[in-house]
Amino acid sequence: MIGGGDPAPAFALPAVNRPGTVELAAFRDRTHVLLGLLRGIYCPFCSRHLAQIETVAAEVRESGVTTVVVMTTPAERARLYIRHRPLSAILASDPEMTVHRAFGLPRPERGEGPTVWPRTLGAADYASTRSNPTGEFAEPVPLSDAGTLLNRVDGFAMDEGDAREAQAIWNQLSGMYLIDRAGLVRWRFIEAEAGPAGIGQTPAPALLRQTVLAALA
Repeated sequence: MIGGGDPAPAFALPAVNRPGTVELAAFRDRTHVLLGLLRGIYCPFCSRHLAQIETVAAEVRESGVTTVVVMTTPAERARLYIRHRPLSAILASDPEMTVHRAFGLPRPERGEGPTVWPRTLGAADYASTRSNPTGEFAEPVPLSDAGTLLNRVDGFAMDEGDAREAQAIWNQLSGMYLIDRAGLVRWRFIEAEAGPAGIGQTPAPALLRQTVLAALA
């Protein structure tokens, strides 16, 4: 897993909200990069995380930080989404999760045996874990229900394409990285690093902003 002081793996991906491709190397020696690696637009945790990142993007830009977000939704489908939710952050598409893998983000497998986090999530723990990752529920709900309930709050109905994407990548965890001008990771956040109850939890915008600026000081 890529951590502080490690070189950030290079990537080039189709851009969603700008022409051409998004290449990490293009920012080298020019700007720091706040990189978010999320799941797809079907995921209400990630749509909220994307909104939080966008809140911070303009403020950290003043400190020489460019914000880049990689999502697993195919580019054309993602363009339909941001047509109604424009972003100042640069958005790239990676349906094969190549960048998630390059950075070593965990992808726990669900099985019948015991949980060995973050490699596996046992069926018993999956059924018993309750969470309230965004604080929007009156009380914690079963982990298996949290995403469905948040999509219902948003009025978002998954179609066949969303369902296929969700099935393909449901277990991919997300992450964030601050990469300096030399291409080295200065800070990272890994979703649910402490255990499955943390799935969907993200740094609040104020904390994210403070952490990014402190890491560059």
